[in-house]
Amino acid sequence: MVLIDSGSTHNFINKKLAEELNCFPYPVKNFWVMIANGGSISCGGKCHNIKLSMGEFQLSTPMYAFPIGGVDVVLGALLGVLLPGSLHLLLHYYLLL
Repeated sequence: MVLIDSGSTHNFINKKLAEELNCFPYPVKNFWVMIANGGSISCGGKCHNIKLSMGEFQLSTPMYAFPIGGVDVVLGALLGVLLPGSLHLLLHYYLLL
């Protein structure tokens, strides 16, 4: 499940899913990520070039990996670089499912 989060400044992948996809995070300097319940969790790994396909929409992007509850991927940083039409098509695709 993909969460599109306009308030997120980065893209994230569930660490367990990344490992299942044989994408083992490269170490990065630890930083804290604020999560939905107001708490924070430490993140210290980054996967490069995660490939994500949703209908005809395809994406290859780096994502920080940490144990996320409830979703597989959080897309945040991409919202500013996607063309409005592409984002509209992506959201429309999910609303039709």
